[in-house]
Amino acid sequence: MKKVIVGIFLVLMINIVFISKAQNVPVTLSEPLSAAMQATGAEVDSFYIYAWEKLPKEFENVAIFMKIEKDMLKELGFTEDQYTIEVIEDTEKIDVKAKVEIENKKMSIAICNIVEQDPSKNTTFLSVNYMEKSSEEDKVIQTKAKLKNIMKKFHSSPTISTCLKGYLDGKLRNDEWSLRLQDAFDSIGATPLKKTDAKTYFSYVGFAPVIEECVIAGKDIVNLNMVMRYNEYDGRTYVIIGSPVISIEY
Repeated sequence: MKKVIVGIFLVLMINIVFISKAQNVPVTLSEPLSAAMQATGAEVDSFYIYAWEKLPKEFENVAIFMKIEKDMLKELGFTEDQYTIEVIEDTEKIDVKAKVEIENKKMSIAICNIVEQDPSKNTTFLSVNYMEKSSEEDKVIQTKAKLKNIMKKFHSSPTISTCLKGYLDGKLRNDEWSLRLQDAFDSIGATPLKKTDAKTYFSYVGFAPVIEECVIAGKDIVNLNMVMRYNEYDGRTYVIIGSPVISIEY
């Protein structure tokens, strides 16, 4: 009996040690992805926003495409000397691409008009890629809201994916990866639906009621994807969080 009690006590002590290691980061942020990142002990280094939508027929010529891109860049605070616009036309499609790369920001806007033999069947897609090196929670919220409001002007509902990238110095044990990812999910009331241990990285996919965007994956509704991986070249453990999925390389 004494041996059983001692065994139970040791198990409890081990669990307490691991739980205290995993849950020792107070969460003070409110934006869900930022809060989840903070719960892992990592700080956001940069954020990425990818948005796309299908444009209605009324927006369908090169002059309009260029105006759309210029207006978007202006509303996001970029001046004409900070971006370039390239137009590529052939028999199958028309591409109008705007690019910005200044200081800690990168952005590209692409409008692609797919040309069919029957003009009434032409389709036009608008996509935006935005990256900024910043740890400020407000910038993530404000940039996402701006893009969403700008794109809604074209009478459609944009699909938006948001990613945060952060890091911890040094290498964590594999069990620490899973504990920290679980803490991140717990911090925003998310439920893991799939866990992957690929040896070189650890991944959680799940659902968080506080996040609006979502996608259907098989029979599940998912809107949160987190990955931790170690980079031996710079000695850092990177944390990447995406909603509804990760849309950047890791």
